[in-house]
Amino acid sequence: MLSLGLDEMRESEGLDRTDLALAAVQIELLAAVRAVNPRTAVVLAAGAPVELGWAQGAAALLHMHLAGQAGGQAVADLLTGAAEPGGRLARAHARSLADHPTADSFPALGEEAVYAEGLRVGYRHLDTAGIDVGFPFGFGLGYGRVALADLRVDPVPSADRPSADRTGEAAVDGASADGAPTDGAPVTLAVAHLTATNASDRETGEIIQLYVSRPGSAIERPVHELQGFARVELGPGESQEVAIELTERAFRHYDRDREAWAIEGGDAVITVGRHSRDRALEATLHLEGRVLAAAPADPAAPRTVAETAQRAMPEARHFADDAAVAERRELGLNDPLRDLEHARSPLGRGAHRVLTALLRRAERSGKPDLNLLFLHNMPFRAIAKMSGGLLGTDEVRGIVDLVNGHHLAGLRRIARAALTTRTASRSLAREIEGR
Repeated sequence: MLSLGLDEMRESEGLDRTDLALAAVQIELLAAVRAVNPRTAVVLAAGAPVELGWAQGAAALLHMHLAGQAGGQAVADLLTGAAEPGGRLARAHARSLADHPTADSFPALGEEAVYAEGLRVGYRHLDTAGIDVGFPFGFGLGYGRVALADLRVDPVPSADRPSADRTGEAAVDGASADGAPTDGAPVTLAVAHLTATNASDRETGEIIQLYVSRPGSAIERPVHELQGFARVELGPGESQEVAIELTERAFRHYDRDREAWAIEGGDAVITVGRHSRDRALEATLHLEGRVLAAAPADPAAPRTVAETAQRAMPEARHFADDAAVAERRELGLNDPLRDLEHARSPLGRGAHRVLTALLRRAERSGKPDLNLLFLHNMPFRAIAKMSGGLLGTDEVRGIVDLVNGHHLAGLRRIARAALTTRTASRSLAREIEGR
């Protein structure tokens, strides 16, 4: 068994990761150990996805995420079979950072971060784009195998739904699309039924996942979305009937023209499996609703995430290069302290050099200094909060004046603010003593 994962300098509060890779020395260690014993299992400790090209060299992979102080005993139970791994991935693990739609635009280099990916987040992007992944969303294995069969999706007759929903409109959060009240619960439109059978000789569990897709939809959507799941625990050879309800929330979208939620009429494909790429069972459900006409294709429409963001905010520093950021010398309350590197005043640039030297010393030690990381990334305005009341916003404005090279103006602002604060403190003390 080999333990690998993200060390403290690659995953910590106060910093963003710059890549999804494990340290190269860890991958080299796995190759060396596997050369001696190919039956090497890897226990991975990481609070977020990592690139998994190295996983091909592991005989087994147990992802413990951040298991906490009792993680050691949990690993022992799982590896020896005393307990079965029961978790499923809450996000897809892409093979490369470049496979994510925000790879070229985040972190932002300047003041604006443009979120132009829309609904194309996580598996919704990776599955829609057909990108090969290390492990898909919802993936996870146990020590047994559960077979799924006999899927059918039964629509709930409109007569059995709350009266406010009998118009064919979707009821939402206790109200119909036209605002008529229901009983306060989401309206169930259909129920998916299937049979789960333990095909192994030991007790095992499975998380059965249901995805909804709308092929040919006039609405911009991901290729499919998780809309229901059920966990089953089965003894050897045991079968169980499973039912998963589908409420209007599984099919609705927001109609901006009507300023209301609505359901697009037509066929919905219901897929049931063990993860987002597993199409073990499939059925079709016909939905009644207001059919939305497809908009004609616009050949001039943006085709990429970056192009969409650039059109939305053509002046955004989101896409600026380092040189453009360096030219921005006038700092403000919302700028992070790391931008002191570009301050007009040598005092500000000197403070940046000191802070950078301290951060590098912490990196060499192998342990991050969270206080320094917070200072490095926090905006000037946070100085007032961090000072415990010693400094107010006016004093911080004076500090910003100083680092912008307005030394006399900054000193005057700080002096006035300090005098005002001292006078107010004395007045408050007298008022308290008088009581």
